[in-house]
Amino acid sequence: WDLRLDYNNLEQLPDSFDGMTELKSLYLDANNLRTLPQSLGKCLELRELSVTKNACAGLVPAVAKLPNLSSFWLSDNCMRNLPKTLGSMVSLTMLDLERNEMEKFVPLDMLKSLEILKLKRNFIKFIPPEIEKLHNLTYLDISENQLVAIAAELRFLTSLKSLDVSNNQLVSLPPFPPQQGPIFGKMVSLEKLNVRKNLLCDLPLDLWETTTLQELNAHENPWTGNPKLKRVVA
Repeated sequence: WDLRLDYNNLEQLPDSFDGMTELKSLYLDANNLRTLPQSLGKCLELRELSVTKNACAGLVPAVAKLPNLSSFWLSDNCMRNLPKTLGSMVSLTMLDLERNEMEKFVPLDMLKSLEILKLKRNFIKFIPPEIEKLHNLTYLDISENQLVAIAAELRFLTSLKSLDVSNNQLVSLPPFPPQQGPIFGKMVSLEKLNVRKNLLCDLPLDLWETTTLQELNAHENPWTGNPKLKRVVA
């Protein structure tokens, strides 16, 4: 069964979810919640949880390891850190953390089912090597952050179709010396790449090896290293 409590100006929830063992969907959007009750972790059949537009700064570990949760909306909160238990949500396919205060990337330990990851408008500086664990990821939006580096392990995301790193501080894209192997050329499913509004001077040669790429947005970069490229993408 589903429970909708959105748009109710709730500041807290009673810690009495223990008996709701058949709860499948819970919507708590547009309230004033600062945290979620520990007992919500007992709702083992929960598939969808939406807590957008609240004031949550963190999650209790019990909630962050719901085994059957597949879709988790947490956009427009005050999230800064996530418990490591989030990495054990083996059924999670969609995670939305847009417009929060995240400074570190999401714990990735066991998120092998994740297909959609939304991290737009946070304060993240690095895409870590652990990104390679997300073999099923098809959509990654980490635009409007403070990215200065992307791990070369990005090449292992062979299911990724859409990558948005626009509005960041990237000076270059992998591969970086001494790593000379192909990165984007290995991403055999990539269809859309958005690198707009960074500090890029050039693009890696192996990007042109991606036979599936349909859309490249590279506007508003300096392109000082390749004048010809500047004319192409301007």
